[in-house]
Amino acid sequence: LPTFGPCFVNLYGSPREYSDLPDRFDALNLGKGEGVAYRGRVLLELTTELLEDPVKNEVKPMEADVIARIRDSAIAFEVSIGNHGNKLDDSVAPCASTTPPTNPVYDGEAYNYLPWGDDKPCTVVDSQWEDISYRLCAINMLLKIADRLSRNIEKINVAVVAALIPEEQAQLAIASLDEFILDCTRPLPKWEPENSPETELDKQLRRVRERELKNLYDQAMKARETVVSVEEALTQLKAYRDVILNLAVEPQRSLPDIVIWMLSGNKRVAYHRIPAHEILFHANEEFRGRSCGIMQTINLKKPRLSTDDENGFWKIPAQIRVIFWLGLEKEQSNWREIFTEAKVQVVAETYENQASIMGKWVTTRPPLTRPAWSDNTGREELQKDSFRLPEGWQWDGDWFLNPERSLLYKKVSEWYYLPPPSN
Repeated sequence: LPTFGPCFVNLYGSPREYSDLPDRFDALNLGKGEGVAYRGRVLLELTTELLEDPVKNEVKPMEADVIARIRDSAIAFEVSIGNHGNKLDDSVAPCASTTPPTNPVYDGEAYNYLPWGDDKPCTVVDSQWEDISYRLCAINMLLKIADRLSRNIEKINVAVVAALIPEEQAQLAIASLDEFILDCTRPLPKWEPENSPETELDKQLRRVRERELKNLYDQAMKARETVVSVEEALTQLKAYRDVILNLAVEPQRSLPDIVIWMLSGNKRVAYHRIPAHEILFHANEEFRGRSCGIMQTINLKKPRLSTDDENGFWKIPAQIRVIFWLGLEKEQSNWREIFTEAKVQVVAETYENQASIMGKWVTTRPPLTRPAWSDNTGREELQKDSFRLPEGWQWDGDWFLNPERSLLYKKVSEWYYLPPPSN
């Protein structure tokens, strides 16, 4: 009988702007469109029982009060998973989840870009979640099998269109079946004692997957001996791929999606959601997410309601190239190995604010309306002597003026201090 959990179910809704004013995207909290921000999670367990007499639904509804322009502004990107990394959330410890705000530069044709040059910002989001890697790794393994099937199907299609000789087409079909047969013999990831406890659905789903992989193995072995045409082999391979994709569906995917937000000033203007399993690291490459540690190009999109006209959303607000990595703290050495040719710098930064009086720049109030030294928003005072080093760190030299290239357009000076990495 159907069963589920106990497992967390993640909830997504409207952007979290913390404003008392109504927002047109509040309807996303009612499911009227794709949720663009993590809003919480519910621990859910469902079981099914057969009863002799049906029971009248006695669930009472819960009252609502019981449930607790872009190029003219600096651009930053925020990475979050759940509440962690969301700079507006004070329920979790802050982390370096946001890139430094940078003014976009017009390219003289049609686009704006951020002049980072050789300096690439790196964000780090520390968080703690239940370990469901055995679920996520199973998804990755099955999706990689489906990806290989798709690539082989495409190769055969290209060979058919190119009118290769029948023998070469047959060799491609046989090689594809052989690779799939090998994939069907790969063991699924096992639950380990350090993982989150297995649920009844986990056990049932594993049995179903193992049984279906054995059936597909037998079918592919038979097809290798009995298929008489490339067209028939293509039909079989496509059918295998459909079964594998169905097996990759995981109802208990309780780890929240990673969300990237493009911030223009203090406004969230575009986003992208990435399922956690896609960037999950594992020592076994078959269990690793297909996008883990790999440069990828992402097109952000604007938040929209299901009732919005699609014609107003065809433009891509931003395109970014990123490398994502999600893993355990003990596996961080793998992340550092990715950047063998790069030098990682950790900076402490503060901004000097000035106002002009009769051609003279001053840092006093009035006329200055913000602290002389502040964070990038100009709201929080941030004197240079207020920085405290982490344990084991030391200062390396003195502060120096570093007028970041894009900020020169706004006549804002930025100061950086570069402490060395910890031992």
